[in-house]
Amino acid sequence: MSKKGNIIIIQARQSSSRLPGKVLKKIQDKSICQIIYERLQKCKLVEKIVFAIPDNNQNKDLKIHLNKIQANIYTGSEKNVLERIFKAAKKHKAKNIIRITADCPLIDGSLIDDMILKFLKGKFDYVNNAKEPDYSDGFDIEVFKFSSLKEANIKAKTPVEKEHVTPFLKNNKKLKIGKFKQIENFGSKLSIDTIQDYKNNIKIFNFFKPNMLFSIKDVFKNKLHKIISTKILIKKKKY
Repeated sequence: MSKKGNIIIIQARQSSSRLPGKVLKKIQDKSICQIIYERLQKCKLVEKIVFAIPDNNQNKDLKIHLNKIQANIYTGSEKNVLERIFKAAKKHKAKNIIRITADCPLIDGSLIDDMILKFLKGKFDYVNNAKEPDYSDGFDIEVFKFSSLKEANIKAKTPVEKEHVTPFLKNNKKLKIGKFKQIENFGSKLSIDTIQDYKNNIKIFNFFKPNMLFSIKDVFKNKLHKIISTKILIKKKKY
């Protein structure tokens, strides 16, 4: 199956209100955005990976860092994230967009491939694994057509629709919407919004050290999704 036109767009910024600068915080000497970038390179059905960041001085260091790791970058509106994602997709000639956020260093490339397959085979307009979450928060993925995103960019009116990118798509009854499901609902929070989330992710990555490309299956098999702040992970197996 062709990967042409399948573009991952990573929504990133420095100005997080709860944990400012989190995307440049490090785990094992690599920034969170670099870890995400390297883990996503495992995807077999993706043509290109693009970071979409705000075009302002507040994100200057982020842009410098992304250039340093030789990532594709699009800079656009800070407030109208929908427009930013749309223009990034248009610039890179996307046919289908895979949208993730830069607070999910545990994102799994093989999971993205599985979702792209479902999206293409089912001829969907929009598919996610995050609505009424089945996967732990931290593995959220959305896949949608460029044509649907273009319509949203034209017709979306409310601040919520423009800031959060996909509400217009999810509420558009004309679109064929699919849900990517798994057998078990783990219901854990593994994205990074707070300093404690960050510490928990460090523990998970340290469990698999030096391998930083472990899978979601490895995380759940070792019950790392049940991590709590006082728990110290002890490495029992070599990966």
